[in-house]
Amino acid sequence: MKKFLIVALSALVFVCLAGPAMAKVQMGGMITADTYYWYQSDANVSGGVAPGALPTSGSLGTTNFNLTAPLNRLNAKYTSDDGMIGGFIEIRGGGDLATSPFVWNYAYIDWRFNPNVYLRVGRQTQTFAIMAPQQMIGWADQGHIVGLNFGDVHGGTARDAIRLYWKFNDMVRMEIQALDPDSDPTGASNLNMVQPGIIPGSAPQNATEDNAIPRFDLSLPISVGNFKIEPSFTWVQTKFENIGPGSDDSFDSYGLALGVSAGFGPVILGGEFTWGRNLGAANYVGAGNWAPTAYDSNADGFVDKIEDTDGYAWWFHLGVKLGPATIYGIVGNNNTDNDGNPAVANDPLEFDISQWMYGVSVPISVAKGFTIRPEFMYYDYDGSAEQGGVNGVDRGDQWLLGIQWQLVF
Repeated sequence: MKKFLIVALSALVFVCLAGPAMAKVQMGGMITADTYYWYQSDANVSGGVAPGALPTSGSLGTTNFNLTAPLNRLNAKYTSDDGMIGGFIEIRGGGDLATSPFVWNYAYIDWRFNPNVYLRVGRQTQTFAIMAPQQMIGWADQGHIVGLNFGDVHGGTARDAIRLYWKFNDMVRMEIQALDPDSDPTGASNLNMVQPGIIPGSAPQNATEDNAIPRFDLSLPISVGNFKIEPSFTWVQTKFENIGPGSDDSFDSYGLALGVSAGFGPVILGGEFTWGRNLGAANYVGAGNWAPTAYDSNADGFVDKIEDTDGYAWWFHLGVKLGPATIYGIVGNNNTDNDGNPAVANDPLEFDISQWMYGVSVPISVAKGFTIRPEFMYYDYDGSAEQGGVNGVDRGDQWLLGIQWQLVF
């Protein structure tokens, strides 16, 4: 609470002192609250049930009233008189009122060289797989928002980066972005890469990241008539130190995406396909199962080899405007597979999982800036997955039914 008061007062002083000197300053924000019922099947609560086995837990159903912290935010936008310098800063809820009541969501500077070229530096959106389906309820407890892990995979918002924006003409522009490469705090071991080897004669050590090359994103947004088409690419290499002789010391994470959106009178459509490798180990959002696995190839008790995880995901939504309301039908799919230790058949590291989502979302514009959104979403975690070397695992399902309330000002 003390941190919150200090920063809130600092922000107020900043606005009061800097406001008169600024050329153009716009203030804004958003308040969002969810009310919904959430159901989990017994197989889902149990974390998966092998063929012939019984669930270890029963099903769960809970009613939730949540002020969705990450969606509640305050921001300020600055533009110089000549339009050559701009800036944007935004704070949002951090999700943990005890330790982190808010975080810096965005804080970037725009430097325009001319009307067609500018440089953006600071915490900003990313350029890889930027589109998202119209699915909004369920962030607070389940992470179910914009189809994450069920068709929508992207590089993550609020990333520290440098981006060059180059507009060729009214139809085509290019965005090249270099981002912070660390997927974990500096010096931390990465996901499954714990003790990937030992230095001879010394005690076991955890691998530490050693990433000197930034993550690179490239996108080429194209506008043709009613269509917006956006191909994009991402790549980052994760390297390690403190590993044993003969151990793998790096893996690559990369992906390709193609997004399309269009509007034809009252009809709205959108979708995106993403293919990639190891994106779950490099802080990519919605790639929860896409992390590589690490295994002990020589049975000396220490992990020393890395097996890549391949995946693809897609989502599609179709909307129809009916007065103040738009009715969206949504479907999405996320597929991942990993062979674990290739020398061992049906080993515990293997998995092949296909997850689906289906739903309806109906944003209704009640007044300027105020929207209510009834929504129903069903999530199938795969009823016949390969998990831990076992085929036919039932990973269960979930569904959400509720209303989101949102005010944008």
